[in-house]
Amino acid sequence: MFVTNVIKREYPFTVRRKRDGEIMTMLITAESESAARLLLPDTVEILEPREPHRKEE
Repeated sequence: MFVTNVIKREYPFTVRRKRDGEIMTMLITAESESAARLLLPDTVEILEPREPHRKEE
């Protein structure tokens, strides 16, 4: 078994629920922003493209 030390972060997405049009912010905990996008349910659509969440050093 291969084990790695992976850091998960929370990524906020402004979404609209397709059923009733309600706008909300969803926090998805994932290893990367692209992984977080894959975890969004099919019942919502992203409203605004986010800039990548990166730390400036």
